[in-house]
Amino acid sequence: MTVVATHSDPPRRKRLFWTMDRRDSLVGYLFIAPQVLGICIFVLLPLVLVFWYSLHEWNVLARTFRFTGTENYQRLLSDPGLVKVLGATAIFSVFLVILNMSLALLLAVLLNQKLRGITIFRTLFFSPVVVSLVAWTIVWSFLLQNNGGLNGILQVFGIEGPNWLRNPTTAMISVVVVQVFRVRIHNQ
Repeated sequence: MTVVATHSDPPRRKRLFWTMDRRDSLVGYLFIAPQVLGICIFVLLPLVLVFWYSLHEWNVLARTFRFTGTENYQRLLSDPGLVKVLGATAIFSVFLVILNMSLALLLAVLLNQKLRGITIFRTLFFSPVVVSLVAWTIVWSFLLQNNGGLNGILQVFGIEGPNWLRNPTTAMISVVVVQVFRVRIHNQ
């Protein structure tokens, strides 16, 4: 009796599903999951909803919600005040960015100097952070009124101040300056 040797394949090793690469990938996905979820919930979803609502006419008091399609956009583009509003927004944005960056750089350099009295300056600089936005608004609205604090200071020097919030030129400047200071103080 002869035994014939047959050639058989070596036993295959079972491939594991949880390889080191897959585990590393899973850990990476778990680390970025909160950020991705936050972006989806707080950025992408609101953007989609804003676009969806812009295609509708929604009267909350009358409880009506009617699809208008691009009618809202057509009315917007045919509005004669659109150019003026876009121009005011552009001016506001440009000056806000320029003043914010300039002031931030100046204050950062100043706060890192080893000068006499810098601790007091830092304390005074940080103290308005505790002031609420409501108080901030009340103070600035008083200061910028026609007979308010800023014009009172100017009258001491014999200067007749403008109505800061009613004059188109000074209103834009006032809003930009107040916004710059508010953003600078609240972002510290």
